[in-house]
Amino acid sequence: FVDSLIGLKIKKNNPDMLWIADMGDTLYAPYYSKWKRRINAHYERKILEKADKIILTNNNVLDIVSKKYNIEREKFEIIKQGFSLHSLGQEYKNKRHKNDDFTLLFTGTFYKKFRDPANLFKALSALNIKFRFIIAGRNEAFMKKCGIIADKIEFLGFIPYNKSLKLQHKADVLVHISNRQSYQIPGKFFEYLGNRKPILCIAYNDNDETAELTKQFNVGIVCKNDVNDIKKVVLRLYNLWEKDKLNDFLNFKDEDLRQYSWEAGAEKLCRLIEGRAAEDSETTKRADEIASLRSQ
Repeated sequence: FVDSLIGLKIKKNNPDMLWIADMGDTLYAPYYSKWKRRINAHYERKILEKADKIILTNNNVLDIVSKKYNIEREKFEIIKQGFSLHSLGQEYKNKRHKNDDFTLLFTGTFYKKFRDPANLFKALSALNIKFRFIIAGRNEAFMKKCGIIADKIEFLGFIPYNKSLKLQHKADVLVHISNRQSYQIPGKFFEYLGNRKPILCIAYNDNDETAELTKQFNVGIVCKNDVNDIKKVVLRLYNLWEKDKLNDFLNFKDEDLRQYSWEAGAEKLCRLIEGRAAEDSETTKRADEIASLRSQ
């Protein structure tokens, strides 16, 4: 947000300067308070109107933002969040191991109103299986929801990025809980893609993009954010793990996943900058030619 306001100020003082605004998440995301969302919406409109090009992370947010602020779709460019091609998943993709206990891992942040683990905790409590559930992130406020499985859940708190990647590689299953609002995709999902481990994708909506990607690339199993549905899928994953066949359904190609890497995103951004720079150069050239003709 702060860097966008700086960009807005620079653009105001240098109106001819090319400004590509990378918005990431929208500024009216639900984790902001109501009064802050009103303030953010005011500045978001100014930023979107003044920027020459706007980068968003998915088409769902493009649909919402373009309608909300009445801005032509051609002004937007989609560059998704991603993972590093040099992550542990790439380095150790052929070095898979099975834990002594069925180990699930969630890295990221829970939110009560739109990314709540309550149904997952209830589903795990109803299963008579031996497991460990490791949770990395500032999620201590949700510890009281664990109930009878509290002894099987380990809250690590905040951990460094590299340690998070190593934990993902060592887990049997990576747990992803999508947001209730489909226009916002947790960046951790793309880290999971980069680690090439089975994903349990718990989705609120049928049009959830992470659910679509999980199915498209065969990187895991999708279920609804419903206690019974979660129970069935976790039990299926557990049975596969018990038979040492957990990775058998993973059927993706590295070249397919590359489009979601940071490297691919950087290449797309470079092409965007080079293309706009070329357009501006041509416009300047034509303006100079017209000015030259008028002066004769």
